[in-house]
Amino acid sequence: MKIIRTIASLLSSAVFLVGCGVGSPKATTVGGTVTGLSGTSSVVLMNNSDVLPIHTDGPFHFNTESNARYNITVNAHPDGQTCIVANGTGYTPTNGSSVTNVTVTCSASVRVGGFVSGLVSPATVVLQDNGTDDITVSANGTFTFPTPIANTVAYAVTIKTQPAGQTCRVTNGSGVADTSNAAVANNVVVTCAGNTVGGTISGLASGATVILQDNGANDLTVTANGAFTFSGTLTTGAAFAVTVLTQPFGQTCSVTNATGVIDPNNATSGNNNVVVTCT
Repeated sequence: MKIIRTIASLLSSAVFLVGCGVGSPKATTVGGTVTGLSGTSSVVLMNNSDVLPIHTDGPFHFNTESNARYNITVNAHPDGQTCIVANGTGYTPTNGSSVTNVTVTCSASVRVGGFVSGLVSPATVVLQDNGTDDITVSANGTFTFPTPIANTVAYAVTIKTQPAGQTCRVTNGSGVADTSNAAVANNVVVTCAGNTVGGTISGLASGATVILQDNGANDLTVTANGAFTFSGTLTTGAAFAVTVLTQPFGQTCSVTNATGVIDPNNATSGNNNVVVTCT
């Protein structure tokens, strides 16, 4: 009987502990303070998958549980501002205490953008700002990166992926965000052109003619010194080889930088540095 009473007492204690929630997560909150919001702008915060719009400066919190991982990020920046989160990751205390030291600081910002020209449909070019924030452009015209840049922060627009059969180059692509002159960051120019092969010819006598070829075809008749370009375009990675098919009367033309591979990442474009010298 003593053993039975002992077992009954242990079972009663276990039921009491379960009823009190021992070992179960406690409800708690994680949050902090938002500062710097201007006008009617709103910032949308996210903790893991929970979304919380904030319309004014002041305290905020997400409901969660004790000993739970939190990761507070900016889901959407306010218009004309960038918000930065500090102390946004960690685990809530096991005793159910709230986390209150997350800070979200918002400040004036600009959006980086510009204009694309020369892109041939249906090709697309993928641009990046500061090595991230990818944007795919599929038509000529204006473009804007989705993530705003805080005042005095540097930006650098680059080509991540070139369009098929074309090479795009960036001018006015780098600078420092200046909220007092936001238009500067929107003056990025992306110019796309076909991957052509060409170069310059010199020494050709007046009235003389030389016929060039690329890859044993695509004949090009040149009658004057200066720049030349073969018709048609080549895909990225394609090889080219410029040769003389027909020499001019009384002269011999030689070719340097005659061979190579189309490489859009080469700023000097070796495929346009072919040199033909006639003597």
